[in-house]
Amino acid sequence: MRIAHVLRCTALLSLAYVGLGGISLLIAVAPGYASPLFPAAGLALAGTLRLGRSALMAVWLGSALLNLINAWLSGKPDSLSLSIAALIGTGAAMQAGVGAWLISRVMGERWRELESERDVVRFLLLGGVISTLISSSLCVTGLYGLGVINHSDYLFAWWNWYVGDSVGVIVFAPLFMCFFNHQDGAWRDRRRRIVGPTLITGGLVALAFYGVAQWERQAQQNQLQADGQAIAKRIADRVVAHREVLASLRNFIEATPAFTFRQFEQFNRITLEGHQDIHALSFNDFVPQEHRVAYEKAVAAQSMNNAFQITERDETGNLRRAGDRPDYVAVRYIVPMATNRLALGFDIYSEPTRREAINRALAVGEMAVTKPIKLVQEQQKRTSVLELLPVRNAEGPLAIGGVVRPSGFAVAVIKVDEMVAIATRDHIPDGLALQLTDAGIPSGQGVLFQSEQLLAAKMVPERASAWSAILPVGDRQWLLSIYPGRGYFQHHRPLMVWAMGVVGLTFAFLMQVLMLGMTGRSSIIHRKSAALRASEDRYQRLFNDSPLPVWQVAAGSRRFLMVNDKAVEHYGWSRETFLSMTLDDILADGDGVSCRDPQIGHGAGADLPRCRHRRSDGSEIEVIVSASTVSLGDEDAHVQVIQDITQQIQLIAARETAEQSSMTKSRFLATVSHELRPR
Repeated sequence: MRIAHVLRCTALLSLAYVGLGGISLLIAVAPGYASPLFPAAGLALAGTLRLGRSALMAVWLGSALLNLINAWLSGKPDSLSLSIAALIGTGAAMQAGVGAWLISRVMGERWRELESERDVVRFLLLGGVISTLISSSLCVTGLYGLGVINHSDYLFAWWNWYVGDSVGVIVFAPLFMCFFNHQDGAWRDRRRRIVGPTLITGGLVALAFYGVAQWERQAQQNQLQADGQAIAKRIADRVVAHREVLASLRNFIEATPAFTFRQFEQFNRITLEGHQDIHALSFNDFVPQEHRVAYEKAVAAQSMNNAFQITERDETGNLRRAGDRPDYVAVRYIVPMATNRLALGFDIYSEPTRREAINRALAVGEMAVTKPIKLVQEQQKRTSVLELLPVRNAEGPLAIGGVVRPSGFAVAVIKVDEMVAIATRDHIPDGLALQLTDAGIPSGQGVLFQSEQLLAAKMVPERASAWSAILPVGDRQWLLSIYPGRGYFQHHRPLMVWAMGVVGLTFAFLMQVLMLGMTGRSSIIHRKSAALRASEDRYQRLFNDSPLPVWQVAAGSRRFLMVNDKAVEHYGWSRETFLSMTLDDILADGDGVSCRDPQIGHGAGADLPRCRHRRSDGSEIEVIVSASTVSLGDEDAHVQVIQDITQQIQLIAARETAEQSSMTKSRFLATVSHELRPR
C-alpha cells in the first residue's frame, strides 16, 4: 500500500512538473531551455519537503521528460537531446534536494509553519536564492560544454536561468505548500489568503518580463536597423563614387577623342589608387562589322607589339578570334595593364550577361550594371560586375538599324568583395553577417557577397531577426541582408534586461515575506486568541461555579462588572440589577474605608476586612471580603470573594451568651453553697 502511494505521488508530481514547465518554456529565451519564470522549481522544492527523497526521482523524470518533449517539438530529437534532458533533470533534482536539506538543517521543523518574518526570510533565502545556484550553474555549464550555447550566451543564459528558478521557488513554493498541507488549519486559512495575491505576484513578474523582453526585442531591432542603414549607406556611397568615376572618365573621352593609351593610363592612375575596389577601368569601342578590319589595324598600330584583334571565348573558355556578328564592343584600352592584358580586344558583346547590360545601357543612355560575372583576366574565384556608361560620339552619333549608337562605353570592373570590405571596414559590429545579392536573379543564383561567417558556417544567423534593404545600383537593384548572430544581441543587450531580473527577484521576495509574514502572524494571533478564549472559558466556569459569591468591580467607579450565580442567589438582586449598581449601593451605613476600597485588607484570616452588606430584602449581613486586582485593558478591576459570616457571628454570640449564663449560674451556686455551709 505504501509503495502504491509513493508511485502515485511520483507520477502525479512528474506530470505536474511537465505541465508547469511546458507553460514556462513558452516564454523561454534562446536556446530555449531557460524561462524567466519557472514555477516547476517551486513545485519541486515543496514536493521534496512534503514527500521526502521519493520526490527527487519524480523531479528528475519530470524535468527530463519536459526537455525531451521540447526537443521533439523543435524537430531535433537525437542523442544530444537525451544528454541535455539527463543533464537538466539532474540539475533540477539536485537543486530541490539541496534546498530541502538546507531548509530542514537550518530551520528544523519551523518551515512547516512559517509564522514569523524571520522564518519566511530564511526559507526563501535557502530555498529560493541559495539552492537555485545549483541548477543554473550545472545546467548552463553543461550546455556550454555540449556546444548548445556559446561563450557570448553563457552569462545571460546563466542569469536568466537563475532568476527563473529563484522567482519560481519564491513565488510558487509557498503556494504549493498550501495545497500539500491542506489538512492543517493554519495553511488552509493561509491558502485562502495568499493564493490570489501569489498568482497576481507571479502574473505581474511574468508580465514585467514579457514587457521587458518585447522592449528588448524592439530595442535590438532598432539597433539592428540603425546598423543596417549605416552599412547600406556606406555601400551606396561606394556605388555613387563609382558612378562619379565613370562620369569623369566619359567626360575625358568625349573631350579628348584622340587620346592615347598613355593619356588614358595617366588620367586613371590616381583614380585607381583611391578606389581599390575598382579592378580595372577600360574604354570599349562600339564597332560595327563593316568597320572591324579597319578598327583592328588602327588599334594595332597604336599598340606596342603591333598586334590587336577582337576576341571571344570558345566553348572551353579559351580566347579566340571573334566570329562575324553585326556589332562588337571591344576593349581598346584597359588599366592597370599588367593584370588585365588578356582583356584587350575582348568583345564583351559576345557574352550574354554583358550583352544584356549593354542593350539596357543603349536603351536608356545611362549607366547599366551587369549580373555577377567572372572576368576574362581574373584567375581566382571572386564575384565581379561591370558598370557601363555610354560615351557619346563626338563626330556625330552613329545610327544603325534606327538606334543611335555611341562611340563606346566607359567601363568599370568592380570587385564586389573589395567594395563591401572598403565600405564596411571597422563599421560592422561583432556578430553581424552580410549578404549582398542581385534582386533581379532567382534566389541562390545572384549572390554577390557573403560574410566569411556565413561561408564557413561559423555563425548561426538569427534569420527571423534579419534586416534587409534594396540598394539601387545603376539600372539594377541589389538586396542587402543583415543577419545578426547570437553574439550580436549579447553585445547589444540593454541593461534593463539584467535590472529586470534583480527587480523581479526582489519584488517577489518582498511580496512573499509580506504575505507569509502577515498570514503567519495572523495564525499566531488566532492561536493565542483561541488559548485566551479557552482560558477565559475556564475562568468563567471557575467564576460561576464558585460556592461563594464572587464579583468584579471597577477600580475607579466601583461599578459591578460581573457577578456569579451564587452572588445573585445570595443577595437577591437580578444580574441586570447588580450590573447597574455600584459597591457603595450594597454597603451598610457606617462601613469604613476598608470596605469601600477593596485594595485595602489584602491578606488572610484576621487580616481580611469585615463588612456589612445589604441584601435586596433590606437585611444586613456580616461578610469577610477577599480581594485581588486584575487588569481589563486600560482599566483595573477588583475581584472580590464574599464569605457570609452572619450565622457564625450569631452562633458565636449565642455561645458567648450561654457561656456567660453558665458562668453566672456557677457563681450563684457557689455563693449559695457557701452561705449554706454549716459554720
